[in-house]
Amino acid sequence: MIDLSNAKVDEEYILSNGYVATTLLVTGDAVVLGFVGVTIMANMSGETLHANGGLSVSAKVDQRPWLKDMPDAGIFTDDAVELLITSHGNWNVNLIDGGKYQTHGIKMPTLTSDQWKDSKISIVELAQWQKDNK
Repeated sequence: MIDLSNAKVDEEYILSNGYVATTLLVTGDAVVLGFVGVTIMANMSGETLHANGGLSVSAKVDQRPWLKDMPDAGIFTDDAVELLITSHGNWNVNLIDGGKYQTHGIKMPTLTSDQWKDSKISIVELAQWQKDNK
């Protein structure tokens, strides 16, 4: 099972049958997902709320698979706040005081242009993702 309490419309989740479903609607206590012409409703712990072959929501599709290729969050300076990629493909590190520097010399993942919009990540979020996904 999975915690769906932070689910958002248009996110993708993997169902127990292996299909990928898209979130269509999120209410205070349920999520409606659609896949292959079928709509299912699940509670916030991923269990379906109606008889639908015992389906459940098993995992969220990782929209940022490149995170696994990021360097350890601990290498960035203490005043680093977030990372993001520019339209030129350069990674910038934004600092607490509003300054920034580029990550020249640090091996960073190369993103496609459609991944740039999802590239902004705080150093704290990166560290947590790395801790959770070791």
